[in-house]
Amino acid sequence: MSKLEHNKHNFSKVPTLRFNEFTTNWQSTTLKNVCEYRKIRRTTEKKNYVSTENIMQNFQGVERFISAEYISGDGFNKNDILMGNIRPYLKKVCFADFDGVCNADVLVFNSKTINPKFLYYVLANDNFINYVMSSVKGSKMPRGDKNFIMQYPLSLPSETEQLKISDFIGCLTKRIQVQNKIIKHRKSLIFSLVIEILLSFLSLIESALSLNVFSFFNNLLKFMWTIFKEVKRLWSQKKT
Repeated sequence: MSKLEHNKHNFSKVPTLRFNEFTTNWQSTTLKNVCEYRKIRRTTEKKNYVSTENIMQNFQGVERFISAEYISGDGFNKNDILMGNIRPYLKKVCFADFDGVCNADVLVFNSKTINPKFLYYVLANDNFINYVMSSVKGSKMPRGDKNFIMQYPLSLPSETEQLKISDFIGCLTKRIQVQNKIIKHRKSLIFSLVIEILLSFLSLIESALSLNVFSFFNNLLKFMWTIFKEVKRLWSQKKT
């Protein structure tokens, strides 16, 4: 964040927070001027197939199929942006890092005069999703209007600034993904610990009720040892 500063110039077409080496205005344009829908047909292995079923919600990427069979569909190329157009509020937008095919309910955006990653961050955004939702048709299976989508207004910086912004957001995204994995792992450890302590405690209660002195003290030691191990582990992590 040290390379970012509040822009002191009173430009009307630039963000308030900006990398300090850039000073030129951003250009106002629309989506149709910087990208287009890719319209090709091809056949490929199903592991390269994308549908509204395997694009994950909330801009979380694609869960690849595991299959060697072949399937035909609308083609997309690496660096295209894919969006599930059924129930757009699910935020199924992803960046393609492989060539493949998709079904008709997935829109394929091919960048023309815009950095592909920058285009992805423009589309993987609540403002864009809200815009698409304002044009949906149908109640049970709402779909965005393809022509209306291409009228989406945006401001475009220089190619160099697009790359800088994309790299910066990409780094932040990777850090967030790593932290989410750590949090998920910690939650799993906590759950396992709670189960282990609960089982030890139940064994302790059972021994007390059965008036078995040896079993009672044996389970008491196990219970205390379980707690001691966890306290020691947490203390070690705190010191590091």
